[in-house]
Amino acid sequence: MTQVKAAALKPIRKSPCRRTPARGGAAVEFALVLPIFLAVLFATIDYGWYFYQRFTLAAAVRDGVRYGVTFPHCSAAGTPSCSGPTSDPWSKAQDRIKTDLQVPGSPINPSSLGWGPVTYSGFSPNEIMTLRASLPFVPLVGFVPLPASMSFQMSMLLEIEP
Repeated sequence: MTQVKAAALKPIRKSPCRRTPARGGAAVEFALVLPIFLAVLFATIDYGWYFYQRFTLAAAVRDGVRYGVTFPHCSAAGTPSCSGPTSDPWSKAQDRIKTDLQVPGSPINPSSLGWGPVTYSGFSPNEIMTLRASLPFVPLVGFVPLPASMSFQMSMLLEIEP
């Protein structure tokens, strides 16, 4: 039998782990960048929510006014141009707007709408109806400070059909 030399079985010594002097730098950078990143992210979400609500309200007002102008408007009942029952295009438009906003998934509660004065101008058959609806904006996330009274208003002007 051959004898094994003890020097061959000698364990190899591992060098201790050397740490770089920049340890923890990534954590510090992360801590500095995270608040800025979150502010930008949540501001993007809130402004996206604002524009989504604005577009939804504009589409509902446009649809409501387009529906409302199909009904005749008589400023004074009993005038020669007002034959038959009188109808109010403004209330028809308002009801249509509320109906459009009550669909599932709509971001706007119809009861939170404010209504501006409706105006009629011109003379029959070329009357013009102006309808205004306003909505106070409530941020979705609220992480980024926004003005307390941010509201927007939609106005639609269409000619009433005879």
